[in-house]
Amino acid sequence: MLLAALAVAAVAAILYGPGWHYPFESDDVGYLHNNPAIHSLNWRQVFFTGVIPTRPLTQLSLALNYHFSQLRVEGYHLVNIALQAFHAGLVVLLAGLVYRRLGLHSLVLPALLAGLLAAVHPVMIESVALIGTRDNIQASIFMIGSLLLYLRSQGVSIRRDHPAEPRWKRSWLIAGSIVCGILAVLSKESAVVLPALVVLADYYLVDRPGPGWRFRAGIFALYFLFLVGLEFALLKMVVYPHPMTIGYKVIPLSHYIATQLWVVPTYLWLLAFPLHLSLEPMVSFQNSFLAWRPILGAAIILALAAFALVLARKKSLWAFGLLWFFIAISMTSSILPFVEYMAVRYLYVPALGLCIAWAGQVCQQARPRKSAPAWAAAVLVPVCLAALTAGRLHALRTPAALYRDEIRKEPELSRPYEMLADRLLAEGRVREALPYAYRALAAPGQKFLKHRVRILLEEAYDSYDPFSGRPYTDENIAAVLREHPRAFLPLAKAHRARGDLEAAKRDYQASIASRRKNNPAAYLGLSAVLEETGELDGAVSWLRLGWEESPDVDPGTRDTLRLKLRALTQRSPLPDLAGQPVLPEEVVAKLTEVWRLQAQGDLQAAQTLLDQVTPPAPPSPVPIYLRGVILEKAGSGTAAAAAFREAMSLNPPYPPAFSNLAALLLDQGEKRAAEKILQEAVNRGVLDPFIYFNLGTLQAQAGRFPRALATYQEGLKIHHDHPLLKAGAEAIEGYLEEFY
Repeated sequence: MLLAALAVAAVAAILYGPGWHYPFESDDVGYLHNNPAIHSLNWRQVFFTGVIPTRPLTQLSLALNYHFSQLRVEGYHLVNIALQAFHAGLVVLLAGLVYRRLGLHSLVLPALLAGLLAAVHPVMIESVALIGTRDNIQASIFMIGSLLLYLRSQGVSIRRDHPAEPRWKRSWLIAGSIVCGILAVLSKESAVVLPALVVLADYYLVDRPGPGWRFRAGIFALYFLFLVGLEFALLKMVVYPHPMTIGYKVIPLSHYIATQLWVVPTYLWLLAFPLHLSLEPMVSFQNSFLAWRPILGAAIILALAAFALVLARKKSLWAFGLLWFFIAISMTSSILPFVEYMAVRYLYVPALGLCIAWAGQVCQQARPRKSAPAWAAAVLVPVCLAALTAGRLHALRTPAALYRDEIRKEPELSRPYEMLADRLLAEGRVREALPYAYRALAAPGQKFLKHRVRILLEEAYDSYDPFSGRPYTDENIAAVLREHPRAFLPLAKAHRARGDLEAAKRDYQASIASRRKNNPAAYLGLSAVLEETGELDGAVSWLRLGWEESPDVDPGTRDTLRLKLRALTQRSPLPDLAGQPVLPEEVVAKLTEVWRLQAQGDLQAAQTLLDQVTPPAPPSPVPIYLRGVILEKAGSGTAAAAAFREAMSLNPPYPPAFSNLAALLLDQGEKRAAEKILQEAVNRGVLDPFIYFNLGTLQAQAGRFPRALATYQEGLKIHHDHPLLKAGAEAIEGYLEEFY
């Protein structure tokens, strides 16, 4: 049996070996380049921060890889190939144990076949060829190890049974099984189903009387609760977002379950016929239980589950394979919603049970009757699967080749075009990227992605001047706009150079509407235009938003934004006195000086001067608001919040008080309270467009999309062409059309 395991491991290494030098894919960049937690062996960083803090053992393996290989791709691929080879060998051992206990005539040949299927099946390739999906291999290795140790503790091994093991040895083996289970969960959260797989193995492979079974069932239940508790502790510790959430994209639970009713039968089909595999979901999202696909899928699942439960009484191999599949897939295809509602890599562990069942049944049919079809299947199926895997591996040779392969298989989807354009742009091939980006916009379906594509086009035009040396004449500007309708930044620069500030302002706002995040050039350009036209308040507001929305730009650009914001703030007048009770000129002069002093950071002088201001009659919110601003800058958040609330209580409402209090609450992590403040501002008739925008954003982040859309649209009734309100409404409309 050991030689069979080594042979299968060698086949796995040979099959995946050609991919040892393939470059990183797009998701791998996030796991490695943009994950500082793995750039050192500091255990606190590795275990509690980073891109995948809920999988600390996976991050540890990546950190060790980085320690020895840095960003040389070969080291990461070689580790993945070695893990896959070791995993295939473990599958041979597990299969041999299952076949021996179920009384198959031959053990080595079916175990060898099961290991080959697990090594060469195309559904395994994503976990091996991509770096970030190593968690599947690690978790599966520890899960199989836990099963083998548990069965050994019950006297079951590959060669023979050991019914009279010493108690101390059994205790150590059970402890080792539990430790492997913990390591599996720390590798990937879906391993919490391991106790149920142990129960399945115990039922099939361990012969014990009733009382012993009931006692072990209680132990398994405690084991399961412990692993689930460990996973929830990890989620709580890293403040992990709800798994259904992707920014604005929150999948309704009922729609997720309806989709999974069709996804699970599709998974079974892909295991039997692994053709045209894709990184994208191969099942459309279902938003009703009454559609024909969820109904048919539910019927198939119920029929197979009933079939497996009936045959399980006879300890059938097919029942073992199906029950293994349903248990292992339950974490990603049940009431526990995952961000990606379908992914081929989710089949890495569920496929093992069916591989073992198929190999055992084929060899059982072939040996006693010398069935030619069975022998042909035993030979041809692994060969065909290996050929499909080799072809799929070749498609992964470069990111561009992968996305072109995705486009060939799914030409109607937006995302492959978007990903290819993004990759070409990252390689500096801007002219090649633009046609794919426009094709992504034109593709039907996946409307939520269209907003991301427009962002991609803006990124392209940041690094590409479509004028190409042509003068900024009206004719050339019109020609560029016809050729490149998203070229807002270069158009804005062109209009500003020609002195057409209104057109420049419009183009800068259009650029921000397309790409709100990390677009500092547009914010700086717009603030400069507003400064030239004397709209200092607007310049400060847009620049402050640019500072908040540009967290990932280089430090030099961040400094430019900060210094420009400080300079404009010091020059800007006292905010928003319009609509407030008229103040005496001497009071306005003192309050303006207080504003200037606090903007320069001289909080003590500002507070002293503010104390000298005689409270006006009727009461004005402005002095109270200024006191809150000074207290907030001094670090007295509670006192500042009280001052802002006092300013809010006066009529007519003072918009800066609402905005500052909401921002203060957001800094403290109180999103719900901040939303209530902004909603109160809207209810009291505050017309500030940024209040509408921030309120809609908070509602969208909480998953209340219809309410967020109504807020954006309400703001657009007052501010008809505000770019942020238009962008927010467009993004939510696309989401609602796709998922509701």
